[in-house]
Amino acid sequence: MRSAMKSSRICIVASLFACFFPATTTVAQTENVRQMVLTIDDLPYHASGHPDTIAQANRVTDRLLSTLTEYQAPATAFVNESNLLINGEADARTRLLRKWAESGVILGNHTYSHADLNQSSVELFQREIIDGESITLEVMLSRPRYQRYFRYPYSHTGDTAEKKARIARFLKERGYRIAPYTIDSQDYVFNRIYLDARQSENVELAEQIRLAYVEFVVAATVFAETISSRVFGDEIPQILIVHANQINADALAEVLARLVQRGYLFVDLTKAMQHPAYKTEDRLVTSYGPSWLWRWSYSMELDISFRGDPEPPNWILDLYEESVSVDD
Repeated sequence: MRSAMKSSRICIVASLFACFFPATTTVAQTENVRQMVLTIDDLPYHASGHPDTIAQANRVTDRLLSTLTEYQAPATAFVNESNLLINGEADARTRLLRKWAESGVILGNHTYSHADLNQSSVELFQREIIDGESITLEVMLSRPRYQRYFRYPYSHTGDTAEKKARIARFLKERGYRIAPYTIDSQDYVFNRIYLDARQSENVELAEQIRLAYVEFVVAATVFAETISSRVFGDEIPQILIVHANQINADALAEVLARLVQRGYLFVDLTKAMQHPAYKTEDRLVTSYGPSWLWRWSYSMELDISFRGDPEPPNWILDLYEESVSVDD
């Protein structure tokens, strides 16, 4: 279970973004500054096995957007349009997407129903891509000139060479770029047990989980810095994957503060992907979902050990496995 979880993990220019992100946090820019991209999956809201209410989804959305504004952090967020239909609240949940777009966030495609390419035919997955863009593209009409991005659910990019090639070609034909990631927050693990603790009113445990999450993201970032230097000879702009969930509503501001302390400025995905590292071909064909740093290392035939890639603490994993077992 734990190895499966691990296998599936991963300079703002103020004048360009001031209209969307008012300057409330200022960080000096230097030529050698580190760069971080924020990507947020499973919009409009990910409940992690807990009740999904529109009130909760609104609170999480507002908290996340407030944090992005505070840290002048552009973001790309990926939508599962099937989640707009929960509880018959399509209009209210579509308004959540409009909040993101009106705040300057680029909305991307994460398939209609968070489909797993490993479990899908090429034709069914193509339909998931088409069905997953109709409302998102309409919401983004006010932003006619932007790059379309697609993120594979579970980071499963094709378990056969034919699947991988055909879906990549289909995405390109529809104007999409594939959104990679270099740092996996594994927040779905933390979020589920964080919600468990909040539901049981165990305030002390909830805070311990929240702090452990912050420390884990920082540790994963440090590892990505080290590995990117080994793969490319220098650090590259990093891409962090998180989800639209409660633990990020409550912890993302602290995560970003810690990243600022490490010298990061927050940039948009398109800017980061101008770095030569992101032109490296991903040749990996696998049923697993490793980060792009691992994929690039494999594709470049480098003998680089990823030993030391952090996992959540054992006590976190134990709580998560116990929580998930209740649903089995």
